[in-house]
Amino acid sequence: MQNDFKTDNRINVFGNIFPLAIYVAILVFETVALAYFSLNVAVRGISSDVVSSFRFASLGVFQIITLIILLLSIELYFVKIKNENKENKFLINLIILYALYQLFVIAPFSYLDGSHKFTYILYSFLIRMPVVLVPYFLWRVIPSFKKIETPWLFLSATSILLLLAAYLNYKTGNILITNTGQPRYIYTCAAIIFGATFLVNFFKEKRTLANLVFMVTGLIGMVTVNFRSAYIYLALVFGIGILINYRNRIKIKTVTTLAIIILALTFIVFQDKLLWVSFTERVKSISVEDANFQGRISDWRLAYEYFAENPINGSMFKNEYYTSIYQDHYIPHSFVFEILPTQGMVGMAFYLVLIIKLLLISFRNSKIDTVSFAMFLVLLFYVLFSSFNVTLTNPLDVLVMILTSAVILFQNNKLTHQN
Repeated sequence: MQNDFKTDNRINVFGNIFPLAIYVAILVFETVALAYFSLNVAVRGISSDVVSSFRFASLGVFQIITLIILLLSIELYFVKIKNENKENKFLINLIILYALYQLFVIAPFSYLDGSHKFTYILYSFLIRMPVVLVPYFLWRVIPSFKKIETPWLFLSATSILLLLAAYLNYKTGNILITNTGQPRYIYTCAAIIFGATFLVNFFKEKRTLANLVFMVTGLIGMVTVNFRSAYIYLALVFGIGILINYRNRIKIKTVTTLAIIILALTFIVFQDKLLWVSFTERVKSISVEDANFQGRISDWRLAYEYFAENPINGSMFKNEYYTSIYQDHYIPHSFVFEILPTQGMVGMAFYLVLIIKLLLISFRNSKIDTVSFAMFLVLLFYVLFSSFNVTLTNPLDVLVMILTSAVILFQNNKLTHQN
């Protein structure tokens, strides 16, 4: 199996600073939001949007970045698309078609409805557009690094910063209390970065001490999040990775590495009895009879009923999930039941085709490429997490999906040309 992490060096790491700045800017935004802003909102009841001071024309930081990249990608598309293989062309054109449909079909209908101003229409359009960042990452961000593992090194380093933030929240008492009474030391979406960090660093053919540190960081981070479903999805995806790869190359080496990780994690966690007790109690509380889980099922049912009344395009840019008498309910904790009532069958079809195709491509390529295999597992973890929790395009964690999707396409095109 190949373990070639080199990019094609079309752009030297110092030759184009802007794509790197975009990547770092999104990383910083997510890190700060996860470590402080979002948690601060939930704990102290500050403004519903703490980054409102950074807004321009009703757009937040992430929407402004998305708009800039969207404009830059227009010319880039016509230059780069011809160099992609058929599969990549199909998926990139699908993304472009989705954006055009939202812009020239949904936006005009929503505007003519007269119930929303232009700035709200623009905001609603951009919150659906993080997926448009995938081509830009494919053509500009990833080639800006000499090695394809470097952007993941940045992301892994972010997990260390988030763990430090969780420790500071723990020491200062800036915590959330879960519905079962256990403390949560950092915002839930951080589980995406912690889980991705663990998977990427574990499923490498050649591990270093740094990879081991990142693996332990990812697992301890998951404990500080104290998110039950995240434990289930990470364990499930990790088990799938072990089963798929067992015959190939991990065997004794993997068992040894895993033993070291577990021993280190247990030693560190046991240093604080409160942390260990809260973790074990949270795990024991996993049950389908849990009131939180039952509440989500109820919301999913209401969201589906609203979709059934608006099956083609959903509520469009009204972004309504339920009928008027249930509008006070929280957003459904599932990207399926968020997309169906707001974007209808059209939006759901787009995301299903995109996700399934990316999973199939990365799984196929994983037989000869370790990078593709790691991306397959990370994307699977992300989709499972989003299916029962946060939105698929939540600005607090969407960078993982963008980067993973871009790397899958980058490796796919690279392997095609090599063969």
